[in-house]
Amino acid sequence: LGSIELDLQTMFLRQHKWWPRGTEINTEVFERVAEQNFRVNTNSYFMLEIDLYPPKDFIEEFPDEMCRDDKGNVNRDDANGINYSFASEVAARRMENVLKRVINFVENRPWGRRIAGYRINSGTTLEWLHWYRGGIVDFSKPCREGFERFCRKHYPEIKDFSIPSQMERSASDGDMLLWNAKDHLRVV
Repeated sequence: LGSIELDLQTMFLRQHKWWPRGTEINTEVFERVAEQNFRVNTNSYFMLEIDLYPPKDFIEEFPDEMCRDDKGNVNRDDANGINYSFASEVAARRMENVLKRVINFVENRPWGRRIAGYRINSGTTLEWLHWYRGGIVDFSKPCREGFERFCRKHYPEIKDFSIPSQMERSASDGDMLLWNAKDHLRVV
């Protein structure tokens, strides 16, 4: 790769600046970032890194689509403050539609030919890791419904789709590190 005569830089676009609310896109942010980068790196091509999270007002518009703990509280992390549920088709469609508009805008700018590719950054696996900061889990409506559909198809022996209690989730077989999956299938 060192012999390739190509100067490739990463151009960062943080979501809260270009996607402030609803489906609104602030294209001035793209223009400003492009101008700054192209002025400094006159012969470069760019990898456009786009953070893609629903904006802060998503929680007000779609409260049932948020990642929620077993008590119904919205889970929060350091990345964007609130977590949409990875199982939310509403969030996925919203992000997909906005991303298509962004790429269409970029590709049709005079400087768009200097964009070599895109790196899309969205979501966090933290909501799936129960042990992170005391238990970021996803018991949102979309996640529970998706879990039930998955289990009915692949694990018909599971009949109870209620949220396992904290005691069930932290149970162990004796002091064994690994559970017997058959005894804890619903929790697993």
